[in-house]
Amino acid sequence: MMRDNNSRPPNPRLPSSNPFRRIVTGSIIGIIFGAIAVIGQTQAPGATLLNTGPFILACEQASARIILIDVQADWNDDDAIVWQWQASSDAHIAPEHHSWFSNPSDAKYIGGDQRVLTVASGGGMAVIDTASGRIVGYGYVGGNPHSATLLPDGHIVTVSSTGDLVQLFEYQEDASPKYQVIQKLSLTDAHGVVWDDSRGCVWALGGKQIKRFDYDLEQSSLTLVTTLDLPINEKTLQQPRHGGHDLTWDLSGEKLALSDTDNLWTFDPKSHAFAPLPPHHLRHVKSISHLSQPPHTIVMQATTEWWSDTIRSADGTWEKTLPDVKFYKARWWGL
Repeated sequence: MMRDNNSRPPNPRLPSSNPFRRIVTGSIIGIIFGAIAVIGQTQAPGATLLNTGPFILACEQASARIILIDVQADWNDDDAIVWQWQASSDAHIAPEHHSWFSNPSDAKYIGGDQRVLTVASGGGMAVIDTASGRIVGYGYVGGNPHSATLLPDGHIVTVSSTGDLVQLFEYQEDASPKYQVIQKLSLTDAHGVVWDDSRGCVWALGGKQIKRFDYDLEQSSLTLVTTLDLPINEKTLQQPRHGGHDLTWDLSGEKLALSDTDNLWTFDPKSHAFAPLPPHHLRHVKSISHLSQPPHTIVMQATTEWWSDTIRSADGTWEKTLPDVKFYKARWWGL
């Protein structure tokens, strides 16, 4: 069975949404949904007959926003960005919580209803319904959140790096904010997390380890069952907090792709075997994302501190630069 790169579970049960302000950049006026068929991708919000994709969903930290970019467009033109979201422009996020969404650190497509799950180093987590222009809800994660994944019952698991945390969140209608933490577990330098539907578990990546947490749907609880060491090199081994970073499904849906400080790997959840992922010796990769059509696998490789203004293919045959931005992670839309 084909599994999505961001490991979205089948038929997730998310709560109904509340209005939020959608921002569409440039001169795009005719916003359409479902009118353009792009092989391998879901129709993108804000796409027009002139923007046919494929599209990249990216965390852009210079302006604290999530953006959707048309790969085929000229990235020097405003119309290359077909959709964007900023907490500071969202009337349904309390002004005192805007800072939670500084330095967005991950954004994932999480379902056929065109929703995005995002976290930010400022501490926030939000679910955005891009198709209807409504926000589902948000919450405070803390500890420098780096990724999140949606579970089949609508709960959300987040990982926080400086907080060394794996946390389980529940949507609570009467709470403010709506998403509240109901369980906390430990993982040093936690950076990546995905849902594994075939095994009913969460895989979480942090430091020099990957951990499996089985999920009890009836009790809404996570239990640690497996801890595995990453095959990191000697240099990384000497650094107490540097190791695993991104974790995502490969195109087959059977293995996970992951990055550490110095290398790219595949991980087989069945055999627990690690293998080099070409190009293996690619350093400082913040995100990996796969597509069946060119340019295939893209990476966001930090070139200035932890960010870059360029997204490139893993094989080095394609790259594009967006002026005056700070990319942190980039993923193919709809996968």
